[in-house]
Amino acid sequence: KVMGSSQSSAPTPAGNAEVKLDDINREIDVESWTKAIEYLQEGKYEDCLEKLNAASISEELKACSWISENEISFLQGVALRLRNARSLEEPRYETVENRKELQRRQKELKPDFKAHLKQLNNEILRTRIPRRSEGNSSIRLKNGRRLGYKMFGAPVIKDCPYEKLNHIFIFHGTPGSRLFCLPSWERIAVEKGIRFHVLERPGFGHSSPHPERTLASFSQDVLEYADANNVSRFSIIGYSAGSPFAVMCAYHIPKTRLSSVCLCAAIYPAPNASKSMNLFNKLAWNVVLKSRFLTYAAVKQEGMQAFRSPAKKIAGNIMGQSSYDDIMLMRYPEIVGLFSESIREQYADLKTGVTAEVEDYMLFRRAWNLDFKSKDEQELSSVHIISGSHDQGSTPEMAAYLHQNIPGSTLDIKENCGHLVLFGFFREVIAKITA
Repeated sequence: KVMGSSQSSAPTPAGNAEVKLDDINREIDVESWTKAIEYLQEGKYEDCLEKLNAASISEELKACSWISENEISFLQGVALRLRNARSLEEPRYETVENRKELQRRQKELKPDFKAHLKQLNNEILRTRIPRRSEGNSSIRLKNGRRLGYKMFGAPVIKDCPYEKLNHIFIFHGTPGSRLFCLPSWERIAVEKGIRFHVLERPGFGHSSPHPERTLASFSQDVLEYADANNVSRFSIIGYSAGSPFAVMCAYHIPKTRLSSVCLCAAIYPAPNASKSMNLFNKLAWNVVLKSRFLTYAAVKQEGMQAFRSPAKKIAGNIMGQSSYDDIMLMRYPEIVGLFSESIREQYADLKTGVTAEVEDYMLFRRAWNLDFKSKDEQELSSVHIISGSHDQGSTPEMAAYLHQNIPGSTLDIKENCGHLVLFGFFREVIAKITA
């Protein structure tokens, strides 16, 4: 549930379920709060937790309009997650000169990756199913549906209260859920003063199904969420299957609310969309258009396999499409962990999760009927498009076609990169949309 506070003008999250304040005869003042945040920014997570574990709200702090008791719990959650993270290293694509060198690096990394993969798979399977208490759960929309989300990142400070933080909404791919975030992203958010919000589309995770949804209808859900959380202006990152919904937001949400959008590994039903796809993706691209029944059957099979062996299934799906992505996954197994936990949450309710995924495919595979050129360019949010030159799913042709049809957009095709461009260039993405 969203936990508001009478001491704050904005609702703030409660953090992880296990992180609770023991408020028996404990006090914290503004100076202690500031010191705890300094520890967090310096990477001294133990010191931050120690400061806050002996803290509750004092009368002095209650008088501050920019802080609430829930913010302390939120800060504890941030420090705890960063302290317990397997890795805070930021993934980067490896510069490889030629195909022979690529093959050598793959062979070199493969033994350690297999061991990591087995360990990761066992760890995920041992966790409770699903991790539904992680994150901030959901809010109720005006039509009675629920919208699932996870909020993470920078805590408030005196000179930058909640309303003035850089708020960035992330639209996960398909399959996916609100658990789509790396620990290194949270560290970047703390460093840059960013509050991330990962929003689940209808039928994913905590979000209620919406059988009559369209590509455009999610933009209204996004605005309702922003209003409920006192976010007056925000940016959006749309990754892979989340990018069509980000495009719709750029089209329907006014620039006064939506400042910028970044489309990573963007999808669009362009005339030449399948030109760079491999054989499997070409087949899937055409099956979605012709048969909902076959699409549902295929996704259901994928869902059952992913739930039984998530890490192995994810690695199998991504690897083999781009040698550059293969090396990225081998060097940073935490990316596999992110996808595995995220989709396991989606498939916790198999029927609902599969139906939501099929609906996503059906929506973005058909014509979108958008005409950006009919709009005044001055009224449009800035749109940045990033694609990998070796992406065989969300192809560079899709990105180029979007760029041609969105006035004022920028296009950046990353050479020798694949579908994981968001992970390899996350800082660059943040720099683009917060400029």
